[in-house]
Amino acid sequence: MMKKLLIALAFLPIAGFSQVLTEDFEGGTFPPTGWTVINTNAAQNWAIYTDGPITGDASANVEYDLGAQDEWLISPSFDLTTLPTAFLEFNISLSYYWSVDPEDNYDVFVKVSTDGGQTWSTVWDEESIPEFASYEPFSVSVDLAQYVGNANVKVAFQYIGADGAQLLIDDIVVKEEQTPPPVPPANDNCVGAIALTPGNNFEAAAVEFTNDNATDSAEIPECQESAAADVWFSVVVPASGSITIETDLADGSENEDTVIGVYTGACGSLTSIGCNDDNEDTENLFSKVVLTALTPGATLYVGVWSYAGFFGTTTGAFRVAAYDASLAAPSFDTSKFSYYPNPVKDRLNVEYDSEIADVTVFNLMGQQVLKQQMNANSGQVDVSALASGAYLMKVNAQDSVKTYRIVKQ
Repeated sequence: MMKKLLIALAFLPIAGFSQVLTEDFEGGTFPPTGWTVINTNAAQNWAIYTDGPITGDASANVEYDLGAQDEWLISPSFDLTTLPTAFLEFNISLSYYWSVDPEDNYDVFVKVSTDGGQTWSTVWDEESIPEFASYEPFSVSVDLAQYVGNANVKVAFQYIGADGAQLLIDDIVVKEEQTPPPVPPANDNCVGAIALTPGNNFEAAAVEFTNDNATDSAEIPECQESAAADVWFSVVVPASGSITIETDLADGSENEDTVIGVYTGACGSLTSIGCNDDNEDTENLFSKVVLTALTPGATLYVGVWSYAGFFGTTTGAFRVAAYDASLAAPSFDTSKFSYYPNPVKDRLNVEYDSEIADVTVFNLMGQQVLKQQMNANSGQVDVSALASGAYLMKVNAQDSVKTYRIVKQ
């Protein structure tokens, strides 16, 4: 399966070979020493941004305005006479929807000057790369070979638009050697699918993988077009002809929203037979596909994506399992578990028809914030000390664990 996003979806470190320019906007002042800005819009122009920067504590940022904008962020001069090669690298976050398709309300140009800023040449813009996810930060590397030998070089980041969208820039570096792209997972493509061994239930068969640095398939699941960073698995249908594919939270991971697609056929000519975005059994954002009446011994291919929302894609570790529920010993029956109220202010009631061993609550960064032993069929979980927001609750019962999403008011 062809990949359409070939740019690196990882952040470039400011380290390594000979460097003639570095700026990470962590100095506390803006513009940084030696940098200049050209402002044309009275309200929105280049500024420091600390409320969700790309990396560290701050990025350079332009917010949109309904009026015309032509905003410039210009570097100090640097010398390329001593380098045999040179590359400009930076991290960027912007909206594909508003800058490329379906709207084209703003553009981002990276320009180079060799005469102190009197004249400029464009070396990069957002339409020169394949499709990217809105507000999913990615890294850009620009070859500056044609400018080697010049002693008075500047780079500029230009925002042009009207009624556009936000732009963030960070971790700017000009250096001798190009940063190698991150290595994607071994199962980044269908042809590298890793075999799953079916078990009798999720916990017995669950294994942990990651989709960090995974790229995007040209074909996406039928059930969710907003999917990115897929990794691939295969599974052989057991004798019963039934198989369930399910994902769940991995401890310590921020990846809490997946999409699953299940296919027959061969890589390159797959046919979808199952698709799920959110698992209705547990009301969380993980995925579950239940298939029956399959041909025993047939090979299925399973793609697992992260949900690509308006504010980007969260990748990372997740658990995945293939199991034959028809052979399972008694396990967690989601239809017999209840929890209320949700949203909750202080105490969350949990009830099940069997003993609940314990309940653990995680924030969306994968950090455990609460664990309560229960050893009873029902009880209350005191969440009064938690900050307002969304959390994931793991319920351990009958040697199985199920994850539910709760909201603390």
